Amino acid sequence: MDEPSAQPAKIFLVTTDAQTSRRVRGALANTDLELHVIDNRALLMHADSESGPDALLVDILGDGAGLSELTAMRKLPGMADLPFIALVDAEDGDKRVQALLAGADDCLSKPLDGPVLASVLGAWGRLGRRPAMPVAPKATQAEDNPFRRTFESAATGTAILHKDGHFLFVNRALCDLLGYSETELRGMTHWQVLHTEDHAPQAEQNAIEQTGDDSVQLELRYIRKDGKTIWVIVNIACVRNQAGELAYEIYQFHDITKRREAEGALRASEERFRNLTESTSDWVWEVDRSGTYTYVSPRVREILGFDPREVVGKTPKDLMPAEEARGAGRELMHRLDSGKPIKELEKVNLRKDGSRIVLETSAVPFFAPDGALSGYRGVDRDITERKLAERKARKLEDDLAHVSRLSTMGEMAAGFAHELNQPLTAINNYALGCLRRLTSGQFKPDELKQVLELICEQAQRSGVVIRRIRALIRKEASDRSPIDLNAAIRDAVSLLRSEAVMSNVTLSLDLAETLPAVVGDPVEIQQVALNLARNAFEAMADIDPEKRELRVRTAVAADGKAEVSVTDTGPGIDPEILPQLFDTFFTTKNTGLGIGLSICRSIVQAHGGTLSVDSSGDAGTTFRFTLPAADARPTSP
Repeated sequence: MDEPSAQPAKIFLVTTDAQTSRRVRGALANTDLELHVIDNRALLMHADSESGPDALLVDILGDGAGLSELTAMRKLPGMADLPFIALVDAEDGDKRVQALLAGADDCLSKPLDGPVLASVLGAWGRLGRRPAMPVAPKATQAEDNPFRRTFESAATGTAILHKDGHFLFVNRALCDLLGYSETELRGMTHWQVLHTEDHAPQAEQNAIEQTGDDSVQLELRYIRKDGKTIWVIVNIACVRNQAGELAYEIYQFHDITKRREAEGALRASEERFRNLTESTSDWVWEVDRSGTYTYVSPRVREILGFDPREVVGKTPKDLMPAEEARGAGRELMHRLDSGKPIKELEKVNLRKDGSRIVLETSAVPFFAPDGALSGYRGVDRDITERKLAERKARKLEDDLAHVSRLSTMGEMAAGFAHELNQPLTAINNYALGCLRRLTSGQFKPDELKQVLELICEQAQRSGVVIRRIRALIRKEASDRSPIDLNAAIRDAVSLLRSEAVMSNVTLSLDLAETLPAVVGDPVEIQQVALNLARNAFEAMADIDPEKRELRVRTAVAADGKAEVSVTDTGPGIDPEILPQLFDTFFTTKNTGLGIGLSICRSIVQAHGGTLSVDSSGDAGTTFRFTLPAADARPTSP
């Protein structure tokens, strides 16, 4: 069987420029190539036929003519597998890129050099004789052009721009990023989508390009078609011609809007934190795992007199008096090691000038990602004025309570006179009897001894009454210590018995067999009981004397506290005034001051207890107050 005949390789030159045609003919004059100069319309006659070309040279003119023809020719039947070589002016770098993007496999610069042209055609494997038998088709143009394939498939927005800023080519990722179609962007300049406030960085970029740098990176804002502003990192590569002049630019756009929004949110959060720490009246701090200050707010200057830099590196104990550091300071450091929140811990600090200040500390822990305790963040509040005010208020309450006791004693004077009159009368009678016996000379020593013992007994009885009265009217600092509540209530009730008789009130005392000891001042507790009982006497003044009963009782409350209750059989309290009953200066008495129940509540609260009232408004009222137990040891009635 004969070998297939061979034919000269055909090269089609598609151009309308006579000068280019003459130069190509001259360049290929001494080569074994068959050149045909045609236009793109004539090419249709040879597409997908035996007379078709082995390679195509497409002339790209300065005005861009030839680019669209190149794209159209690529789509002709039988042309997709042929090599297309674009002819571009040597100094027109952007046309070279445009030609590659339009479908060219390679570019040659005009004016042409014959050996270079022949070498390029040979590199594409189309020199020599064309085989008579058909060859396997080549890959499609999109697959065969790695530049085009990379450009189009890039996940990052990419564009090629003319040196005047016009978009020459854009990929799909950039269209998606900016919201414009490819056609819309190719009709726009970079300046039209760039945020106006970022034109200055663009000018800076242009200045850099003029200095000869080949790349630059900028963070710029762009305006999408929908009006939304986005942040983009732009990598710009400058492509220059043989003379070193800028020909075109390749832009890569990386969307960093979410990152910038997160950074903005973080800056806003930091700004809010800074504003809060600098404007608050407290000073804000942070300590590490060891309790060492790592941050303190500027407010520390006003509170302690220290510059923040003088405090960083110290511990809270370093800012306290020695005795405070051993107490509250040690407690604070222990809590800082516990990993639990700290709430309203009071401590004394030293100012830089040596003066003392009372601070209230609250803090919360913060932890590392692995869960380990990293430190604490907290605030210190100056409560010096508040503590002084509390001390003054406490002194005022003590003075008011003393005045109230004096008033109570004055109102009970008739009862006390009656209470003292009995033993004093007995003493006087016994003493007169002794004198008569001694005067008459008719007495026995044993008889006088018995009478003297009776005198001593009545004198002691008088002394007990006087001591109780003196205790109630004394003005001394409260003595808080464990006390027998039953004994204190029993003494208070004994002072009431004479007044109860005079008021025709049946007074009964019911003491619990076992009652926890409480910590407090017995005189103040007795004052509460006396005040509640005397109010009951007055409340029962208008009812039948046979129905006047007052019961004072001690018991153990459900929560384990010691409870004292005072119950009368009076008309009760109007429910409408119950909410105001303990308000200072509120009274239902014509001559009352409205301070008795208010003082009672203050005393009970100062002992850590509560005072409440239960009244139906029809008959009977019960006041009860509770006091926390000092320990579990019971006391006997």
